[in-house]
Amino acid sequence: MNELNKYIKTVKRVEFVMTDACTSRCKHCSEGYLQGKNRLNADIVANALDELSEYSEIDSIMTFGGEPLLCPEGLSKIHTVAKQHSIRKRQLITNGYFTKSMKRIEEVAALLEESGVNDIL
Repeated sequence: MNELNKYIKTVKRVEFVMTDACTSRCKHCSEGYLQGKNRLNADIVANALDELSEYSEIDSIMTFGGEPLLCPEGLSKIHTVAKQHSIRKRQLITNGYFTKSMKRIEEVAALLEESGVNDIL
């Protein structure tokens, strides 16, 4: 029995906080008091999803922030791996504001589509 499987029998959903950086200061948000310097390492998360998918049939993943669209390449990598493992529900929580550049907005929208995000909240 693999050590991971010894402790984690079934994982149906995983959630990742991409960053504590945010473009808003919502009163209800637990991230609002942080400095916004931390970012999730997408390579580590991708490897974790690969390994977890060997032992569990994951139904859904969620990425959120702070504002996760401040690190769209990492976000895209995570959702791409989820899509490769046929994780059915691939969610993103965002306030939608991460740049004023229309070119960058189009680039990030293409990344989200390509990576398989299928539920934006």
